[in-house]
Amino acid sequence: MLKRYTAFLVLALSTLSVFAGRYDLLLRNGTVESSANAQEFIQDFSPAPAELFLGNYYLVVQFDAIPSQEVRDEIGKMGVQLLDYLPNNAYIAAIPEAFDLQRLVGKGARMFMRLNHQIKLSPALYNMEVPSWAQKGNEIEVVIRLQGNVAKDQVIDWIASRYNIINEYEHPTLTTIRTHPMRLLALYAAPFVQYIEPISMPSTPDDKPGRSLHRSNVINSDYGAGRHYSGDGVTIGLADDGIIGPHVDYTGRLTQFATSNSGSHGDMTSGIMFGAGNRDPLIRGHATGAYMYYWSITGYVHIVNAMTHYTNYNMTLTSTSYSQGQGGQYTSDTQFIDQQIHDNPQMIHVFSAGNAGTSNHGYGAGPGWGNITGGYKAGKHVITCGNLRNNDQLENSSSRGPAADGRIKPDICANGYQQLSTNAPNTNQVGGGTSAASPSVAGTTTQLFHAYKSLNSGQEPESYLIKACMLNTAEDLGNPGPDFQFGWGRVNALRAVRILETNQYIKDSVNQSQTSSHNITVPANAAELRVMCYWLDPQGSPSAAKALVNDLTLTVTAPNNTVYNCWKLDPTPTVAALSSPAVRGIDDLNTMEQVTLDNPVAGTYSIKVLGQAVPMGTQAFYIVYEYRLKGVEVTYPLGGEGFDPGDTEFIRWDAAGVTSNYTIEYSTNGGTSWTQIASNVNSNLRQYTWNVPNVVTGQARVRVTSGAYSDMSDADFTIVNVPTGLNVTYVCPDSIGLSWNAVSGATGYEVSMLGTKYMDAVGTTTATSFAIMGQNPNLTHWFSVKALTPNSGAGERAIA
Repeated sequence: MLKRYTAFLVLALSTLSVFAGRYDLLLRNGTVESSANAQEFIQDFSPAPAELFLGNYYLVVQFDAIPSQEVRDEIGKMGVQLLDYLPNNAYIAAIPEAFDLQRLVGKGARMFMRLNHQIKLSPALYNMEVPSWAQKGNEIEVVIRLQGNVAKDQVIDWIASRYNIINEYEHPTLTTIRTHPMRLLALYAAPFVQYIEPISMPSTPDDKPGRSLHRSNVINSDYGAGRHYSGDGVTIGLADDGIIGPHVDYTGRLTQFATSNSGSHGDMTSGIMFGAGNRDPLIRGHATGAYMYYWSITGYVHIVNAMTHYTNYNMTLTSTSYSQGQGGQYTSDTQFIDQQIHDNPQMIHVFSAGNAGTSNHGYGAGPGWGNITGGYKAGKHVITCGNLRNNDQLENSSSRGPAADGRIKPDICANGYQQLSTNAPNTNQVGGGTSAASPSVAGTTTQLFHAYKSLNSGQEPESYLIKACMLNTAEDLGNPGPDFQFGWGRVNALRAVRILETNQYIKDSVNQSQTSSHNITVPANAAELRVMCYWLDPQGSPSAAKALVNDLTLTVTAPNNTVYNCWKLDPTPTVAALSSPAVRGIDDLNTMEQVTLDNPVAGTYSIKVLGQAVPMGTQAFYIVYEYRLKGVEVTYPLGGEGFDPGDTEFIRWDAAGVTSNYTIEYSTNGGTSWTQIASNVNSNLRQYTWNVPNVVTGQARVRVTSGAYSDMSDADFTIVNVPTGLNVTYVCPDSIGLSWNAVSGATGYEVSMLGTKYMDAVGTTTATSFAIMGQNPNLTHWFSVKALTPNSGAGERAIA
């Protein structure tokens, strides 16, 4: 609920224009018509003492065109600092007191303007409305952002002498204070203050099929010859509702700093992100090899202090499943997180999109659009996740885009609905919402970090390369191309890791008006070509109407010289526009652009990246590309799994360029002969529900066929019953005895015990009992057993 402070500030509103001309200033508080006033301004201007700080004053300076890098360097040598960029062609500039502004006119400056309330105040304060969560009696809590050339220690005494400081950010230019609204006048007038906004909304939670849906299982497979990217060697962070555990799935891989327990939400998100499946092997997380640090969500310390955590713990990735605002506004928090990632490209933060999919957050198109719940998650360089069922259906509650400035959100989608996960003490629970989707994507991202490090001699990846791989290879859902419901689609870890494995990425940079050109060769039999350019854009200004600063333009030229532009969405706040498919065009909002071609002819393709508008210096970028060959690829069961006869399992596959319906079969002899499961399965599907047959085999495989295209599991998997009746039969000073019920068709059993991190095999037997020697009977131990079959088959183990 918003409360109007009618006596808050008496300010004269600047003239607004409904038309965005070439030189209009595009601000969040409206479009300001700009005139070439340089000479008039210089004639009348003299900085007042109150406008000076450490010998500088601050103006908006607009140029005829975005100055080149050479011109910006020359301006810098004059002693003028160009700070935040404001579209179009304008900067907040720090200017020495005795500086002759005519020198800037000589460099193309056309307009000068003092910083006013339209620039310095958030929309809530500008409209004299303070959200209820920022009201504390007759006072309010606001975040102050300092000018980009001002260090906090230069002004903190001044602020502390006048206001009640309630939060210190690790970021050098952000501070939170509590004060009466009328006392903001002096703060607003301080030259070193760049922006003021109310504090963010208080944090609230965003409430085996998931792993296979995301193809996480393929890049950390159950058979020896497969990929094994578990997240080992990657340190991750998570903050949630309080203490998690105890749970054996976290053994040896968790340090937590939370001190109070207020619910089970954190147990759920943690298990999905990194749970090992020690207790129940069917309830495994994604990054089963990663080490995690855990905090309470209060204060978002895992994000605010992320650089300290990187220094102390080498933490490079976090997951957060909490809301922090409404409508995806670009706030000081958003700017903070974008700058943090921009300045430290080894880091990435993953967020839930929110569970406000049917809500109206004021975007302008009514309920169902523009309802991302934050904040941090509205950032350009974070990964914001929508919520799918395990059949790729979007949950109605999953928050939709666009962000407030029209950018694509969510970025990507994953299974959140009814994911099984951990709960305390050593039990399980059903998760849901985008709260569960975020740790799914974060865990998958961790696996891709591990893959890059393994492929590059331990070197850490730049996070925007990994994000680009994930977005470019996502399984397209909803409208063709990107959309405001699914973002770029459902995460596909297998396709993403192949870009890393085949080095199908290029890093380069451009400056203003420069073009970077690269050629790639597309082979014959390609069903689709996907090319994406992603750049780690500098942080935007909360004052600006759009967050994009450096605008690059991607084109792809085919062998026949046809030039293809990227896919572009229409962010106009109407249902018709927001639900329309993407069209080819020039995108000037997003930090990623994608060109796709169906059935591309074989040959050489030219990829060009133009520095369309690069006001903040040389911009590095990655080009990632993949060509999907026509065919089918089984992704689950892949090999090495253990299935229980009578259980229901998903068979999953990827496909490209197929038009015939599918025939699905299974084999019990390694592919020598096949039994049909189903025929005439719709060619648009990528999964099928299978009732596992009542057989015993260590040589099971599945096969999916569409016309001339066919694929089967990479290796054998096992079908045999899971042992039941596991009991501790005796405990002696030198041994512990176990027993279980016999399994029909089993040739033996493997016994396992919880080790330093995982359930480790301790022996095999053909009997239904086993003695484990040398264990301290006064300690807690966890045991399990699995059935073995002919041909080296191993079934799923029992719940520990």
